[in-house]
Amino acid sequence: TSRDFVARQLVGADGAYSIVNRTFHIAHPQAIATAVEVNISHADSEYPELVSASFDYGVIPRGYGWVFPKPGHWSAGLYTLEGKLSGIRDLLSDYLRKRGFHLRKDPLEDLHGHRIPVGGYRVTPPEIPVYVTGDAGGFADAVTGEGIFHALESGRLAGEAAVKVHRRVASPSSYYEALAERVLPDTRISWKLAGVVYSAPGFSLFALSRLGIWRPLIQGYSEGLTLRRSLLVSAPLWLRSLGNASAVTCKWPSINRKWH
Repeated sequence: TSRDFVARQLVGADGAYSIVNRTFHIAHPQAIATAVEVNISHADSEYPELVSASFDYGVIPRGYGWVFPKPGHWSAGLYTLEGKLSGIRDLLSDYLRKRGFHLRKDPLEDLHGHRIPVGGYRVTPPEIPVYVTGDAGGFADAVTGEGIFHALESGRLAGEAAVKVHRRVASPSSYYEALAERVLPDTRISWKLAGVVYSAPGFSLFALSRLGIWRPLIQGYSEGLTLRRSLLVSAPLWLRSLGNASAVTCKWPSINRKWH
């Protein structure tokens, strides 16, 4: 069955396969990333429970693997910007084995896959009150695939704009003006940075550790800062660290520069 809905304004928060964005051609993501994840309970593996969170770059083309310890289980998975990568299930199984998991059952029974539009920093504001938010616009961080912050932030901006438009104190374009200030710069920076990081992950991670960028970025993310804000706030730390590489050693999360 089909139903017709009539509204004076429309917020497109309909995710990676957004019908709203496909209909109105507002945001133009540069790529669709893929992430696969499994949750492995302590009872199903002999992997040590006391283990630091880790990112493993190089285990998958243009992406990384991760293991995050959580109460009673581990979250593990792969993230990639490679659009035509096949056999990702096998890659995940191989990654878990090399990462040290000794599993008592097939972990892929609990496999979850996600498609993540990224690089949606170019938008064409419509002339009518339609607002795309989150994955519908491709606002996720292209380096990490994290999209919750900008989904919430763009949703907040859309709600505020809708109220103002309803009260006739602003135009629909006010949302996209706020988006251009609060969200799109991060979307653009992360997309450009992802191109650098994943074209030469070994060199990029070496440069990050030497220039003292990694630790300030982790600190910024842990404090809820955006990528752009983290880079700006941590700039003085980079300068101080240029002559003292040992001052920027980061113990958590662990970073494996090279995968054997």
